[in-house]
Amino acid sequence: MRPLIVCLAVLALTSSAFAAGFLDSLTAAQKKQMGLNQLSPAQAAAINEAVAHYQAPDAVVAAQRAAEVAVADYKAKQEPVVVARAVSATQQRAAEDRVEKFSAQIIGRFTGWGGGTSFALDNGQVWQQVGSDVYYLSPVENPTVEFRKALSGHFRLYLPDGTWVTVKRVR
Repeated sequence: MRPLIVCLAVLALTSSAFAAGFLDSLTAAQKKQMGLNQLSPAQAAAINEAVAHYQAPDAVVAAQRAAEVAVADYKAKQEPVVVARAVSATQQRAAEDRVEKFSAQIIGRFTGWGGGTSFALDNGQVWQQVGSDVYYLSPVENPTVEFRKALSGHFRLYLPDGTWVTVKRVR
């Protein structure tokens, strides 16, 4: 956004100088010294237009250079931030990949949890809910769930819909 503002400001300054005209920028003494004080309005307009046309390529080049510098400055300031975000995201994904996880089936009918609920698994393990959260769902027979070790060190039991509860292994 900032490079665009700089470009527009440069263009506005150059176009306002052209709009005023070359002859309007001269003092009466300068006009008299150059013999331009007796021009007709049409002649003055023609001279102003010729000078503006002559200077226009320089103004466009100057505006383009200013825009290029502004864009380069913007990129230089933003690049470290972008790189830091990418590195952070990569590190977070790597940490998540290192997290211990496994899937198992809860044996029998499962309707959710309600504070201290035990979960008997098909691999012989028994896990118990930590805390008193309550979550009920329609009865499901032998659902497959996933256990993931959180960064805090606790395990969480995840249902297929993404709902989870903190658990600890009892057996």
